[in-house]
Amino acid sequence: MRLSVPALLGLSLFLTGVGAAATAPYRGIVAIDVLGISRGTYGAVMTAGAIVGAIASIVLGWLADRLGDRRRLVLVTALFGVVGFGLIYALPLPLVFVAATGAILPFSAALFSQSFSYARAWYTDHEPARGDFAVSMLRTAFAAAWVIVPPVAGLIAAGTSPVAVFGVAAAAYVAVVLIFLWLIRLPQAATLPPPKRVKAAGETTRIAIDRIVGIGGVLMARIALFLHITILPLALTADIGGTLGQVGINASIAAAMEVPLMIGWAWAGRSMAKETIIAVACALFAVYLGLMGQATTVMQVYLLQGLNAVATAALLSIPISYMQETIKDRVGLSTSLMDALTVVAMLVSSALFGLMPAAQGYQPLFTVAAGVSLTGAVLMGAARGMQRRS
Repeated sequence: MRLSVPALLGLSLFLTGVGAAATAPYRGIVAIDVLGISRGTYGAVMTAGAIVGAIASIVLGWLADRLGDRRRLVLVTALFGVVGFGLIYALPLPLVFVAATGAILPFSAALFSQSFSYARAWYTDHEPARGDFAVSMLRTAFAAAWVIVPPVAGLIAAGTSPVAVFGVAAAAYVAVVLIFLWLIRLPQAATLPPPKRVKAAGETTRIAIDRIVGIGGVLMARIALFLHITILPLALTADIGGTLGQVGINASIAAAMEVPLMIGWAWAGRSMAKETIIAVACALFAVYLGLMGQATTVMQVYLLQGLNAVATAALLSIPISYMQETIKDRVGLSTSLMDALTVVAMLVSSALFGLMPAAQGYQPLFTVAAGVSLTGAVLMGAARGMQRRS
């Protein structure tokens, strides 16, 4: 059977999602509970990883605009994932975890954006009429992994060790490497070199003031999201008394609802301003986070995942297109701006996590995240008001 380029891309994005979905809920558990790394040290490692990620984003963004073949850049980022996840699985030691998380995996995190960069370029060259729809479906393929993988990863973590999920991620990234080695061999998978854009005389690259405020709102939303994904598994096991298997089940509950909700928010975007959708989603996420700070049972956490899914589905999908419109006719530069915001969000959330006293447990951090998300709602609402007046 010969798979088409779109099918191979979909499979690659699904496997990329497998790597992320298998490990994201267990990074803090492996670092703190299994390897004995202190909360402050773990926060520092996450901060270092964010700084390295910023450097990686700049370097990879620069290369993406100059390389004639984006497939090789995707291949390199996948190889970083194989090495980073593989080292943690094969040598579960504090020093190895710190090195992999702080210096190797930040480069592999670019696999997601680089894959979409290649996908957009391929559809632009080969099937331009299907580009928007096809890219949305690829995003769904990535999200589908978050439905299927978390409960399986939870069973693996509970049955063996949480470290084992890093072996699952390494295997998934090996498969991505093999897919792109094959794509490099396919003539029909090639794309045209990125065009060189010449700046006209007197032309300036400016961002409207309402967009600057909106960017602040998107940043607040991403900080809240990163805090949430860091806190939730730790709070569920340490503060609420859940098991490793329930961590995976909980992640899958939210992800299963997010996939159709993403489609729903996309339809809503046809009649609602993106600023309005993001503001509403930030407000809903703040309510969810506030309630999570008061949860006392695993069942309460499960029940709250419906509200989480409604908010998160919007916050994971709508800001991407919002940011791509930030600088007119500069989709590549705008996408890099989104990557930069993600790195800043990781940096700030890591610092907030590391500064919270360990004696207070993890749930108070939900209140902090709720305040950040509410700030995002206010900023997005202000951006929308400024846009209407302009």
